[in-house]
Amino acid sequence: MTHHTQAVALWMLGVVATMFVHTCLAGALERQVQSLPDIQAPNGGSAFWIAKAMRLNGVPMTIKSFMSPMNVDEALHHYERKLRTSTNTTTRRSTEQQWRVLAVMSPDYYATIRARNTSMGSEGTITVTPSLANLKPSKRTRFPYPDSAQVASLQEYEDAGIAAEHISFVSRHGVTREAREFATALTRQGWQLLRDEPTAKRGNGHVIEAQKAAELALINVQRANGGGPTTILVVWKKT
Repeated sequence: MTHHTQAVALWMLGVVATMFVHTCLAGALERQVQSLPDIQAPNGGSAFWIAKAMRLNGVPMTIKSFMSPMNVDEALHHYERKLRTSTNTTTRRSTEQQWRVLAVMSPDYYATIRARNTSMGSEGTITVTPSLANLKPSKRTRFPYPDSAQVASLQEYEDAGIAAEHISFVSRHGVTREAREFATALTRQGWQLLRDEPTAKRGNGHVIEAQKAAELALINVQRANGGGPTTILVVWKKT
């Protein structure tokens, strides 16, 4: 076997191994949300998946949007009757501007239903997580980033065999310096930079596109015109 053939074989082995690890991790997220209730739209309404399986700062959840011919009070009353299935389940209503919020807390799951009135009835979202008592929030990510940046939020998604992360970072450094730090962190981990250039005048924006085997990443580094911290938004398609 020639040196070139050996190198190709090792590269392919690395790709397969990486995909295997990501598949295992993705399967773990699916298993975490499998036991969560699939809450449907109120009678006569419709619901659509926003995220069948995701984590927000380490907390697994599912998210749906719904529309209903019922008004907000009727829709929330429907959920109160339907989901209060035992004496251990409690509900609480609150208001957030134009949104009415129903929190449902049971020993097995926690659901938040946000709804508002529309000309056709009501619309809203249904978010379900496991019982928060046994969860430990986490913002740990394997995506390479420099010590100068801090993770502000981490969203992990899984759908149809595709795993991805949306990561928000903040930094006190300027856009140009922080973009350079991210580019260095990526190349040190074997990523290839496909694009690395400013996106706005006066150094207020920078974009990086990178690839490593089957993984793709888009990094947007931005700073508001009035100053403040630099924000880095990363979309990482892992599989």
